[in-house]
Amino acid sequence: MGRLQASARQVKRAKSELMTDMNRIIRWVSAVIVPVGLLLYWKQTSVLGMVHSEAVVKTVASVIGMIPEGLMLLTSVSLAAGVVTLGRKKTLVNELYGIESLARVDVICVDKTGTLTSGHMALEQLIPAPGVSEDRVRDLLASFLCGMGADGSTAAALTAACPPRAAFRCLETVPFSSQRKWSLAVLEGVGSVILGAPERLLSGDALTQAQELAAQGLRVLALMESPDLPGIQDGDAQLPAHRKPLALLCLCDELRPQVRQTVEYFGREGVQLKVISGDSPLTVSSVAKRAGIPGAEKQIDLSQLDGEKDYTALSREYTVFGRVSPNDKRELIRALQRDGHGVAMVGDGVNDIPALKTADCSLAMAGGSDAACRVAQMTLLSGGFDAMPQILLEGRRVINNIQRAATLFLVKNIFSLFLSVISLFTDWPYPLQPMHLTVISALTIGIPSFFLAMEPNYDRVTGHFLRGVLRRAFPGGLTNVFAVLVCQAFMVVFDLPAASIATVCAGILAVVGMMVLFQVCKPFGTFRRIVWGAMLVCLVVVFTCLGELFELRSGTVQTNLLMLTLLLMTPTVFFAIQRLFDWGEKIFRRVFRRETA
Repeated sequence: MGRLQASARQVKRAKSELMTDMNRIIRWVSAVIVPVGLLLYWKQTSVLGMVHSEAVVKTVASVIGMIPEGLMLLTSVSLAAGVVTLGRKKTLVNELYGIESLARVDVICVDKTGTLTSGHMALEQLIPAPGVSEDRVRDLLASFLCGMGADGSTAAALTAACPPRAAFRCLETVPFSSQRKWSLAVLEGVGSVILGAPERLLSGDALTQAQELAAQGLRVLALMESPDLPGIQDGDAQLPAHRKPLALLCLCDELRPQVRQTVEYFGREGVQLKVISGDSPLTVSSVAKRAGIPGAEKQIDLSQLDGEKDYTALSREYTVFGRVSPNDKRELIRALQRDGHGVAMVGDGVNDIPALKTADCSLAMAGGSDAACRVAQMTLLSGGFDAMPQILLEGRRVINNIQRAATLFLVKNIFSLFLSVISLFTDWPYPLQPMHLTVISALTIGIPSFFLAMEPNYDRVTGHFLRGVLRRAFPGGLTNVFAVLVCQAFMVVFDLPAASIATVCAGILAVVGMMVLFQVCKPFGTFRRIVWGAMLVCLVVVFTCLGELFELRSGTVQTNLLMLTLLLMTPTVFFAIQRLFDWGEKIFRRVFRRETA
């Protein structure tokens, strides 16, 4: 226990795809923005002959466009709102990105006691061995408990049924070990009294009887005595050579309320459940069947496997794992992760610490070990497994909404980066003013993304965050680049005023921004219709009534015709680019599948 608690103090870096991809975006922007900005300023002053003040304004506009301003803030606000929501549902979030981790898992590993079951155990049957009186069994068990102490739910249940008393004085104890699966007390005038797993202590008919009782869903312990003292080998205690069965102790544990409904929910969502327990696999399998876990009959006793264990094969074949050690739990989770699964671990004991630290998402049950609660990313304060679906849904809401908002932000960044680089190799100045980007960003990105990030969205999280966001953002960004370059070409060919062309470019960005927002809002509901319609009305007011305030100059007849033509052409270009991306994605998937096969 001391070693396991010491391991809990080791810091584990959060495994967050969202955090990783956000940091990647920041690194890319940081690497590009300074050299491109400096080169663009040099180009506009030295080559195009702009005055210093005008070149600075143009450069600032390009730099602002490349910064995903507000994206990190919106992400933090969305996660913080998720923390508050989960707090109302009796779930303490110890690590902010734990919300995302649970939303992405497709395998949940749970312990039996305290998770599927209530953890309140009671001694249901005491079956003395042939030729042994119940009074002697109770005297020895009471003396054993008096020497060992009542630590844990099992000991508490035995203590309630057989109060500790020193019928025989305890001289020495060997505490329970998850490796040995038994504990021992040396009683004066008796010898050794051993309590532990039947698989480790019994054989023959006695073991068969214990397994039949375990198959009924009972937790079965064997109580034995020996005139010999425990041996020592390699510094660890060994069982006495001559042992005699005293009794079988059968404990029962009730399922938690709504466990079956929770299991059914995860089944509908395509999330696998695996039960990893230190109890008999027959007992655990029986409880798993009562809880409705698919494949509960596929059970294995890991303590019976000799030599090196193939955890990958075991994790694929079995659903219930019994007699596991803390190391077994950790290695099973690693095997599932190597198979590409996102794994969550739910536990409440010190023995669960290695598994909790290894899992992609870790949850502890309130009322369990303090060390386990400190290690876990989230703590279920209500102590109920039935809170898991609510946490999963909240995680999905947060991640889906952040992905939707990130698409809006990156459209502007892609456009500004491409246009800035192209401007370095042409004689055309950067066409937009900072004020243009400010108002368009506010009405097509900032304000709508804030409202959309707070609405319910419980779709299953699929795919990679950055890849999916870029896939949805590129059509809008490239449409902006194409339309603005056409507009600048007309400016050069027909000698149109730069101020009017800047207004045309701003109008194009506004239209494309509304088209991207339209795509992001699908499928439309009442709330999304209101958000999209309100932003459209605001843009119309800005361009028709507040043009002077936002430096949107009224143009000549030529520029107005150019704007009308480009605005009519822009949707066609947008959907054509989007279709090209769809075709490319389908071809890539076919090739990738063929290569994989």
